[in-house]
Parts: sequence; C-alpha cells; structure tokens
Amino acid sequence: MSQKYTALGHPDLKDAVHLHNYSIFRLAVLVSEFAQQMAAAHELFSKEIQSVISAFRRRSYELKKERPVDTPCSIFTAWETLLQETEMDAQAHLDAAGLLIKNVYRPLQEVATHKSTHTQQLIAFRDILEKLLEQCETGLTKVEEEYQDAINALAEKTEEEEEAQTKEKALNCHNEYLLSLRSTNRTIEQFRVTLPDVLEEMEEIYIDASNTINVAIEGHALLMLTKATEQHRRFENQLKICRQVNPQLDVSFFVSAANPENVPMPRVSLHHFHVTLPPGAEELEVILRNQLIVDECTEKGLNDRRVSLQRRGMELASAIKHSQDKINAHINVCQRCSRLLLSPESCRCIDADWLNRFPLVQVSRVCVLASGTKGRVTCEVKRDHLAGLYLSSCCISHLLTAASHPSTSQPPPPPTFTPDFHHPSVSFLWALFSHLCS
Repeated sequence: MSQKYTALGHPDLKDAVHLHNYSIFRLAVLVSEFAQQMAAAHELFSKEIQSVISAFRRRSYELKKERPVDTPCSIFTAWETLLQETEMDAQAHLDAAGLLIKNVYRPLQEVATHKSTHTQQLIAFRDILEKLLEQCETGLTKVEEEYQDAINALAEKTEEEEEAQTKEKALNCHNEYLLSLRSTNRTIEQFRVTLPDVLEEMEEIYIDASNTINVAIEGHALLMLTKATEQHRRFENQLKICRQVNPQLDVSFFVSAANPENVPMPRVSLHHFHVTLPPGAEELEVILRNQLIVDECTEKGLNDRRVSLQRRGMELASAIKHSQDKINAHINVCQRCSRLLLSPESCRCIDADWLNRFPLVQVSRVCVLASGTKGRVTCEVKRDHLAGLYLSSCCISHLLTAASHPSTSQPPPPPTFTPDFHHPSVSFLWALFSHLCS
C-alpha cells in the first residue's frame, strides 16, 4: 500500500521531509549541470568525456550520502544508469551539444529554482503555523493563571470597596480566559486541517520535480539513441529504466525508512473550561460558567475587542482585494499580449532585435494601442525569438497560432485564465478571521 507525506506530520520528522525534498532539487541541478558540461564535452575526445563522468559520479555519491535515509529510489537508479551508459559511449557528437542545453539544462534549472522557492515558502508557512500555535498555548496558560488568581482573590473576605474591584477584575479575567480558550481551540482545529495540506503539497512538488528529471534523462537518452546506431542497445535499456521510474513508490520507501515505527502524528488535544471554585465561595459559581458575562464591568472591554477585530478584518479584506486586483491586472496584460494586433505597415516580421528593444511592458503598450486596428495582420513569428519573453505559455501558444494562420480574418479567441486562490495560508487566515468576527 502506497504511503504519503501526510504520515510524517510529527515534528521530529520535519527535517527529514525537508532534506528529502531538497535532495530532488539538488539532483535536478546536478543533472542539468551534467547536460551543460556534456554539451561541451561532446566537442572533445573520449578522454574529456571520461573526466566529466568521473566528476559527476563523485558528486552523485556525495549527494547520495547527504540524503536523510538510504532507500531504493528509481529516479536515482535512472540517473546512475545514465552515467554508466555515457561512460561506455566515448564518441563525440557535435550536433548534440545545442540540443542538450535546450532540452535538458534549461528546463531542469528552471524547475529546480521554482520548486525550491515553492518548498521554502511551504516550510516558512508551516513554521508560522507552529509558532502561532505555540503563542496561543502560552497565552492561554498565562490567562488561565491570572483567572485562577482573580478567583482566589475574590473568594477572600475583604472590604466592600476592595471586593467590588476584585469582582470586576475577576469578571474581566473570566472573559479574557474564555476568549483565549476558544481562540486557541479554533487555532488547533485549523492546524489539524492545514498541516496535512502542506505535507501533501510538498509531496506533489517532489513528484513533479522527479517526473521532470525523468523526462530530461529520457530526452537525453533519446538524443543519444538517434545520433548513433551503435548506441541503440545501450540507450534502449536506459529508456526502459526511465519508464519504470515511480516517484510514488520512492516516496513510500522513504516514508517507511524515515518512520520505521509508524509514529503517528501527535494529536493536540482541545482545552476545556476547568477553573476550580475555592472552598467556601459557592456564591461565585455564577461566574464559573463556560459563557461570556456581559454587564457594566465587562461591556466596554468586549466592545473594544469587537471593534479591534472588525478593524483587523477590514484590513485583511482590503489586502486580499488589493492582491486580487493586481493579479487581474496581470491577466489582462497577458490577454492583450496574446492578440498582438499590429498593423502590417509597422510590423511585417517580429525579429530578435525588435524583441530585445521592446520588453514585455512596451510590447503590452503597443498591443493595447493596436487593439483597434482593423483588417488582417501578417506576421512572421519565430519560436526562438519568443523564447526570451516572460510571457505565459498560454499567451505564446495563442500568438503562434494566430501568426501561423494569416488567412483568417479574425484571430482565434484568447486563452482564458482561472487563477487559483485556494492556497493553504489564505484559507487558514480567512477561516480564523471569520471565526473571530462571528
């Protein structure tokens, strides 16, 4: 039965999960750098190729030693097999150098950078959750002690004036304790829901990165296979190994080795209202109930807390609205760029020099100004020239489709964008805010 990262929610296993994810990122960098140096080595003799293979075998061994646990890993097996097959092949292929850089090095570098940044954000988010939970626990303990001290002071027989002040303090402490209790319990409930989501997303990052590395290695093997007939047998075996890569099985082996005793995720228990009544103070039983007390002593404090929470809620809603407006603005720019309705007189061919002189912002402005142009536009768009633009893949594909069909009177409809705002951090903060304001 396949196991998942959600079984590794114990705090003692957090570092193991992080190291396991970082190992796949470092492997992506390792494979990408290997492809870059192999592209240069293909222009030299077999002796230089052997030197590169030896260097990367040593680095691969060091990376394997840095893994948290030594478990069978199909993606590492595919990588080591690639080293062996490349060592046997000492022939130079000059035309393979450019393809290795384009199909292996650049994609893996981008994946390693993006996935590593995403993982760091998830790690920081989990640390914030745990720190928030710890602060709630500490605050609840402090408020509970103050409440107990106030009850004990109220139970003592004092003068009438001091008794009124003591009662007011006890009532305020009661309300503060009850609010802290419910807030802490709500935070614990959200932590139980959010932590598995964070672990599941980190598992998806590992699987995506592993699949990308597998595709890159498979592409390398296919390139070598098509360049030399005598390499057919060896790289066909490499393809079989690549196609047997199973990231889910790798994760299952890692989870079994990192958690051999199947330690469950620690269950954080909810807190209960359990302040004790001192002996001889039965008349104070009315303020020991699990409910807020609203009277002339506590009404001002409760109203101030409510106004403060409402103000914080409005600031949070404004920040969310501002972020959503920025995302919508970027989406509109991409949609306008996808049309690229330039006049035939001003742009018959979009070459590399034109793209270098007009960055994305200027291209967007030109597209907006030319959006009202009527008639058919004929443009020669080359993929290599578009590779340097920071456009989304949807916009680039749509632009190439419009340029490859100049006979049509209207360009195809632009792609639609459906942003996903269901990040665990947003859902957790919004749920907490809704509970506090209710």
